[in-house]
Amino acid sequence: MIIRLTSTTSLRVRVAKGWIYSVLNRGTLVFEENAGKTGSAFSYTDNSVNINPEQNGFYLQDWTANPFTARFNNHGHIINSVKMWMKTDLVAEKDIDIIHYLLPYGLVSGNKSANYPAAIEAAPKFVGTIPAGSVDWVEVNFVLEGSQSADFTIPSTWVHVTDGDLQVYPEFKFANTEVGDKIYLDDYQVKTVVGEPLAVPTDFSIEYDFNDATVAQNGGWGFVLAGNGTIGLEEGQGYLGSNAVSYVDDNQGTNILNQSLLWHKWGNANPWSQALAGGAIESEIQSVTLRVKVEKGAGNTGSDDVIIKHHLLPWNVTLTGGKLGKVTAAQAITADYTANIDATNFGQWIEVTFTDANSGLTSFSIPETWKLTTDSDIVDVLPSFFFGGLEVGDKVIIDDYVLTGDKALARSVTDGGEGEWTGPDYGTHDGTNTFTANGRTTPLAVIESDFYVEPSSFAATRNAITDYQVNNQISADNSKNDTADLQAAIDDMSNNLGGGKLTIPAGDYYVRSLHLKSNVHLEVDEDATFHMSQGGGYNVWLFEMGNGEQGKAENFSMVGLGEGFTVDLSIDRTYTANSAQNERVAVFRMGDIENFKFSNIRIKDNKTIFASFLVGPTSRDGVFYGPSKGIIENIDQRNSLFGYGIIQMYMADNILFRNLHSQGGITLRMETDNLSVKEFGFGAPDKGGIHHIFAEDIRGTDCLAPVMFGPHFQENGSVQVNGVTSNGCSFAVRVDDGFVELYSPQNYSRDQWMTEVNDTYGAGCAGTTYGRGVNQWATRITETKACLDAVHQRTNLKPYWFEESYIYNVTANYGTNAHLKLQNLYYIPSSDNLCIAASSQWPNRAQIFMGDSVAPVENHMQAGVAYDFNINVYQLTASGFPAAHHGVIDGNSARLNPTVTNYGTAVQLPDCSDQRWNFNY
Repeated sequence: MIIRLTSTTSLRVRVAKGWIYSVLNRGTLVFEENAGKTGSAFSYTDNSVNINPEQNGFYLQDWTANPFTARFNNHGHIINSVKMWMKTDLVAEKDIDIIHYLLPYGLVSGNKSANYPAAIEAAPKFVGTIPAGSVDWVEVNFVLEGSQSADFTIPSTWVHVTDGDLQVYPEFKFANTEVGDKIYLDDYQVKTVVGEPLAVPTDFSIEYDFNDATVAQNGGWGFVLAGNGTIGLEEGQGYLGSNAVSYVDDNQGTNILNQSLLWHKWGNANPWSQALAGGAIESEIQSVTLRVKVEKGAGNTGSDDVIIKHHLLPWNVTLTGGKLGKVTAAQAITADYTANIDATNFGQWIEVTFTDANSGLTSFSIPETWKLTTDSDIVDVLPSFFFGGLEVGDKVIIDDYVLTGDKALARSVTDGGEGEWTGPDYGTHDGTNTFTANGRTTPLAVIESDFYVEPSSFAATRNAITDYQVNNQISADNSKNDTADLQAAIDDMSNNLGGGKLTIPAGDYYVRSLHLKSNVHLEVDEDATFHMSQGGGYNVWLFEMGNGEQGKAENFSMVGLGEGFTVDLSIDRTYTANSAQNERVAVFRMGDIENFKFSNIRIKDNKTIFASFLVGPTSRDGVFYGPSKGIIENIDQRNSLFGYGIIQMYMADNILFRNLHSQGGITLRMETDNLSVKEFGFGAPDKGGIHHIFAEDIRGTDCLAPVMFGPHFQENGSVQVNGVTSNGCSFAVRVDDGFVELYSPQNYSRDQWMTEVNDTYGAGCAGTTYGRGVNQWATRITETKACLDAVHQRTNLKPYWFEESYIYNVTANYGTNAHLKLQNLYYIPSSDNLCIAASSQWPNRAQIFMGDSVAPVENHMQAGVAYDFNINVYQLTASGFPAAHHGVIDGNSARLNPTVTNYGTAVQLPDCSDQRWNFNY
């Protein structure tokens, strides 16, 4: 078999898909038309002083039509020849060494930061040389590094982490170049021969060295029951000088189950969940080892054995009894792994092998009882350790955990062993009678005390600077972090002073995940500015409250004086000193909170991903919570990204929003799509949603829409909005229908996920499929009764709706800088003002456009249609729209645009200028 990439192969240099840079800003990749050996070619020019060849180059990232994947995803096939025509244009004559990898992408869970190094480690490293003095095209024959040939057998370890199709990406890197050197590449050819198929290995291991461990009750190593010991990080005190985790006994009690370590980590960040959840029934754990060191406390002379119990806890096999109930239920159905350390080994590192106390064996087969309360596969497995035989002051240090096992018999709990579905049956769907028509022409009165009760007095009043020495100076390089100092102030007032008022004087403060606490009211000077401190992370926020194990927060506020304080996100899309980029930034992450108020805030956005207020949900001990009884008011935000803005509501009850304005994006986005709720017990439509929502004076400028409804799969209550103003937005009010989307596991290909959906639920059930989340795909289920029934029977998901809702006093003013979606373009009568977001502005082509306002309202809901619902709009005024426009865009609206009629014509629109794209502060 021969694969060729010739001069006719198209070149795409993109951020997400196509030929992309291995490392940004090290070189320039160009398609050289008619400059190839026989036609066109690629060229790569060095533009960075860099002596490490692994820090330059480019590779093909394509998960839909990649010829390398099709040819090299064949275990046992042998590559025996790799060659390519190349030419140089050099600053000075010298040999140029070429490094060529074939990267197996998808070997591990996670994003590029995890998959790229794993692929490099597993890939063949081919090398070749363009000799000094070459004046024309030369054919470079590659060999494996350290070898005289290119022979490489595609190994059986090239297996996708989810057992799906692995992607193979070719990469080229260049050694011995200097700034200005240019290399041309053309006519790549590789030959393979068919070899004997290799068996795919079923063995697996979990290796955890504690080197990057954290101590935390949410996201790290914490207790099952607090108050019995102290958990610590042992930096440089682990085996052979590594880092480790320790447990010190602080309690006279002798119950081993009180002395505990539990890793509070969920999802793909947890290697135990990756290996042992999601369809691991009958997987065999063969052995578990751990390095342990016991240090006796001062004056302790006890010589009893120290006992360590280790449990692999299938999480959420019960939802009762809180954390202790979940631990107890999981312990009853898992191995009781036990190891003893006798006194002769105290004070030194030893390696222990755990034995199941129930069977006397080191092995354990995962039983059928490892399932959620919905009879579906376990999602998370949490490791725990318990310590017995300790005296007060004794310390146990643990390091270098290794679990080995085999998945030859692994299957889903819903697979009875013969491939049949044995999971729960939620029945067929029903979407009738969801549209009601009970008009209400006058808005209900809004009584402020129904939403928030001000404190009558404060137990204490403190100043963040004079009482807690918080630094309010500006940081020229954005390197300052005031989170710890401000947190100490809030904690002191909440925990020790009974709450009170904390004043924040004028100045600049840099925070990340600052936890607001019960009974602490922040009063912020109008000349105070908050910035996001450095640190990176995929999803980040400045302030949070009531999330996860933080517990409930109530009776608190954050209010700006005068014209309001400022939140400045304008630098958060730049790379910080540690090369971490803050793009997915929220200001407030709101969980289990009650009786709260946020008021008088000016937000300088920089088109960051996320709305500024993420309103619920959070989960704790298997129960979902959202904000209730609160006011969010007097918020002005500028330079919002398309689709985002001020408010994103997932789960809330009895909230008042008033005087909100967003330049760009969506001001009040009531789109109740949340992946964690969707995954919990499958559909769980009663676990989220929004209810008793009131809003007043909601405004947008050059935006997508000030107000948006989108129920997705959640059951929502009634909403009242009194006063909506759209100045140059696409719509004043946008109403989307409910629908069902299914998310792929990470690292699936698009085609693979669509095939799986069609195979599972019926041919044609996989509709529109697009990238969502971290290396995931979201597939919208085709809205036929057969498809919706099939999905609902297994997942409890179905399209949902809002109870009848009411919007009053709507003003839509026409403009020409609205944020637009592709399908909006068809209803604009002229293309004169339209532009498409340039690749430097937004990487996903044809996702964001700018141009004319479309219509005052978009609403496809109709009486008598299953799952449709009624959003009443009263006192609507439109101004400045051209004669040829629609008052309401619905399912019957005729297209108006004569030139933009599909994706192909839309992508031909001119790029938006930076001046038009960015708000100028």
